[in-house]
Amino acid sequence: MKINSAQIIFRNFSIQCIHKALMNTKSVRVSGNWLEECNNVLNSYGCRNVEKSKNIFGIIDAKDCMDYFYWGRSCELIYETSNCGYNCSKMFFNNESFSSCTELQYCDNCISCQYLFGCIGLRHKQYCILNKQYTKEEYEKLVPKIIEHMNAQPYVSRISN
Repeated sequence: MKINSAQIIFRNFSIQCIHKALMNTKSVRVSGNWLEECNNVLNSYGCRNVEKSKNIFGIIDAKDCMDYFYWGRSCELIYETSNCGYNCSKMFFNNESFSSCTELQYCDNCISCQYLFGCIGLRHKQYCILNKQYTKEEYEKLVPKIIEHMNAQPYVSRISN
């Protein structure tokens, strides 16, 4: 009984107190909360030193990112990616890839890699498609063809909405 009455007293007291609406500091042109030293960041939360980004959460030192979730640090040009960071750039549709990754698409759990497409669990690799190694020339020729095919025949779920 005493706990319930204490909760009611606290609730009534907290309603009367002033609460800061947003916890943004040194930020301009932002929407969201817990943004520190951000510029032109929209619909984002828990970020520090981020520029020109949208729909991000828990990111530090990033630039030109969108739909990016958690654990990024010193990254740029990241899209539809989660749990990726530490000096990464040009990453699209990835998960759990980090440590200086560059130009990864549709990858998961790749570390210190460059130029991967549809790969999982690779370490220190370059120019791979579906975990198979290619030369730079083969990779640059095949990836646009794969993307063109994906666009021509997009995945359609059998479950109707």
